[in-house]
Amino acid sequence: MAVLNRNKNRVDPEDFKNIDLSEIKTDMVDAKSKLINCYLLRNCTSQNFPMKLFLSSFEEDLIKKALKIAKGNQKVTSMILGIKATTLNEKMKRFQIKETKDYKFRVELSSLLEESYSAEKLHPQK
Repeated sequence: MAVLNRNKNRVDPEDFKNIDLSEIKTDMVDAKSKLINCYLLRNCTSQNFPMKLFLSSFEEDLIKKALKIAKGNQKVTSMILGIKATTLNEKMKRFQIKETKDYKFRVELSSLLEESYSAEKLHPQK
């Protein structure tokens, strides 16, 4: 479990000692490629899903997931997403995401990694 250092506004790198970041980067590239292929395949074989709508939906889900990880704390969420808190607030208003107040500064990275790897087991690469 990674702990956000409230004074330094960052996650402590010591918490990542046992995580192979190169493997995560490879997983991200693979997931991105799969997502692009699925989107294009859908648009080639059936009714088009406009790219703008697709990207907005993806962005909204990403914000909701980051908020869940940060237990509703917008400052932590903005750090996770690498955007300014004001930008996050604007996006939450645009997507009508309701603010939740829970100021625990703990980020459950282990559950996110487990979810990622369990999804890979369900849909292994060919």
